[in-house]
Amino acid sequence: MKTGCFLKGFIISTILLAAVLYIAINKFDDYLARPVKEYLVGMAKSEFIKELDSLKLEVPKDSITSFLDNAGETIILLPGFSNEKISSFADSLGRVFADQTVTARELERLQYLLKELKSNEK
Repeated sequence: MKTGCFLKGFIISTILLAAVLYIAINKFDDYLARPVKEYLVGMAKSEFIKELDSLKLEVPKDSITSFLDNAGETIILLPGFSNEKISSFADSLGRVFADQTVTARELERLQYLLKELKSNEK
């Protein structure tokens, strides 16, 4: 096989693969990305709820679980996977749970970040 033929084939196949991935991710979000996000958010939410028993809570457990439900629904509705706001929200949520205490101020800050996520959703 000649080098020119190989390069042409490689370039064309790369362009086709990129086009297929773009269409699959952006146009078929309901069929591909949403079920994956639902699964991942469900797993993360169940892990956070399990961890609530070992944390020192300064706010009612019900308010935290309702917040996690609301956050999960918001993340599922956002388009795509790689969103900088989602990453910063997940980091903040991880930091809240990492220090073994959940204060009202931390929950308010997370609710503010969730509100920003919702405003960017529209």
